[in-house]
Amino acid sequence: FSAASTFFTPPYTWTATGLPTGLNVSSNGTLSGVPTQSGNFVFTLTVTDSLFRSVSWSYSLTIQ
Repeated sequence: FSAASTFFTPPYTWTATGLPTGLNVSSNGTLSGVPTQSGNFVFTLTVTDSLFRSVSWSYSLTIQ
């Protein structure tokens, strides 16, 4: 994931909650891993700037 903003101040840190087991998001926004379970998942992705301001998005992910 990546971000560009005139309001937020780099560097940015990425986090995610609700990802299926085996997947993770690194602090630089890279989604990686191998999911170990199938199903429909809703996860929340958050980016935080150097002044601790943050914004979050919800995404839906289907693993078959």
